Amino acid sequence: MNLETLELTAFHEAAHAVLAIRSSYHIVSGDLTISADGAGEAPIGASEQKLVAAGKPTDPALLLADPDYIRELVRILFAGILAEKIRAQEVSADRVLRPNLKVSGAPDIKYAQKVMHDAVLDFQAEKDELKKQSEGLVHQEWQLISTLADMMLFDPSVPLSRELARFAATKR
Repeated sequence: MNLETLELTAFHEAAHAVLAIRSSYHIVSGDLTISADGAGEAPIGASEQKLVAAGKPTDPALLLADPDYIRELVRILFAGILAEKIRAQEVSADRVLRPNLKVSGAPDIKYAQKVMHDAVLDFQAEKDELKKQSEGLVHQEWQLISTLADMMLFDPSVPLSRELARFAATKR
């Protein structure tokens, strides 16, 4: 896999992670990874502590029917695709990054459609607004996303240290 693909993957996964850290209900539940074949993972889960603080149920079945929880999850899912687009636009003219969003974004979009459908929410009716909200959050958090992506490129398996999580949680 080429370095451009790895760079876009790092930004994609970093955006998922940062939006999850900053979210009201979610958390990064494992290490962020990118592999030589261009695949990446930012494991996102429900944060019991955040859910309790927000007065939300912690039962997974109830959560997956909660519109606020699902919409926030979808914003996190959209963040990866949007980060790839933003990174591709900001690189210099002598270097071209071309996100293959049909490949990198397809699993995220498919999952977003599924969780919204399962929660009886209309993906088609809400997707543009959720993308817009996600894009605003990605721009707002771009410095942290970039820092985390650079860390991932330096070391493709980044343990999300307590220090990084604490930094992300307090720097608003």
